[in-house]
Amino acid sequence: GAGCGMRQIMNLRAAGAALASTLCVGASACSFDMGFAGNPFALPHPRSLEVAVAVHDAARRGRIDLDTGGPQLEGVAGLLRAGWRLRQLARSLGGFDGGDAAIALVLVEISLWARLTPAPLGAQLQLHAAGPEPGDVIAVGSGSGLGASRRRTLSGEDALRHGLLLLEGDPADVQRTAARI
Repeated sequence: GAGCGMRQIMNLRAAGAALASTLCVGASACSFDMGFAGNPFALPHPRSLEVAVAVHDAARRGRIDLDTGGPQLEGVAGLLRAGWRLRQLARSLGGFDGGDAAIALVLVEISLWARLTPAPLGAQLQLHAAGPEPGDVIAVGSGSGLGASRRRTLSGEDALRHGLLLLEGDPADVQRTAARI
């Protein structure tokens, strides 16, 4: 029944949280090319697995489609695809002002960090960033979620509500960032 499915999801999330606590090396350093210190099982952020489980759940429920472009691309091709999606996101955010916090975003499927910083004509994208800097709003998300957002099948509000995008940082900065997405 439905209760059994929910129990399985909760058990999976609990197991994922326990696994994440043993694998995560903190919220820093882009590991797109080879993982953290050569460990391909390390997580780029403590909540990465939580987003991955939410993505799986959303796909199972038909809220989003998993990337249909084949397996995750690696190397230059993967970086180009992720960069294209992130540039789309930067354009969709509109103009930042001097009071807005930068956004450090990690795509959990490929462990890629990027930073979006305030610029006069919108967000300036730094792809393949080392990770968040002090004062950044940290966004933990997925390429599948970005793709759904780009196709307008998923709103930022829905991504936040369903755990497909998690935001951390100063509460006022997080609230302003959530309103922009």
